[in-house]
Amino acid sequence: MTLKALSHVTMVIASLSLSACATQNRDQTPSSSTSLSERFAPQMETHPQTLLLAPHETGLSDRQQQAIAAFVAQWRDNGGGLMTVEAASTGAPGAYETSAQALTALEMAGLEPHQMRLIGYDGGGAIDAPVRIRYDHATVRRSDCAALVGDLGISASNDVPDSFGCALNANMAAQVVNPHDLFGPRTQDPADAGRRLYELDLYRKGAVTSSAKDDQASGAVSKAIP
Repeated sequence: MTLKALSHVTMVIASLSLSACATQNRDQTPSSSTSLSERFAPQMETHPQTLLLAPHETGLSDRQQQAIAAFVAQWRDNGGGLMTVEAASTGAPGAYETSAQALTALEMAGLEPHQMRLIGYDGGGAIDAPVRIRYDHATVRRSDCAALVGDLGISASNDVPDSFGCALNANMAAQVVNPHDLFGPRTQDPADAGRRLYELDLYRKGAVTSSAKDDQASGAVSKAIP
């Protein structure tokens, strides 16, 4: 066998060896059929938050009113939602008075009528069945990107690696304050039609529509001696 033929056979054997290695590792990469926004998309989870109040025939105690105020502050920080007041249907004296005053306390704390409701539950006839105030705290579940990083040096195709898109979506999920924003925009407050018509009338008359100058908003540098 000549040197030229031997060199040709060696190249063929090397090519077949590389092809075999590629075929062996071909199933180690995932399919890239899903888009980047769909891979590791942030998922919302809900966790019930509950405040238990002992029923009193005289209504809420001072400590219970303070607890409701703190609970509403937590509810507001957690993104709001529907607040439910649950009272035992039978067997608990003072359940009606406590639940009714709880609704009043929630309203005084700033909740709108559509943000709260009163329902009954089976307290099993217990005379001390508590009045329960609850809401669902929404959080964002993030993927563990570090656990998905494999050997990026072994790939037999042009498919994306397992962790592709994970860090991007995890960073976005970490910045979300209210997880409900991931699934739709918030409702806007109604427009001030009266103010709009007033400004439009000034504009049609050629009058000044800007606010009056406030001396306290002046940009002049203070000449006071430090």
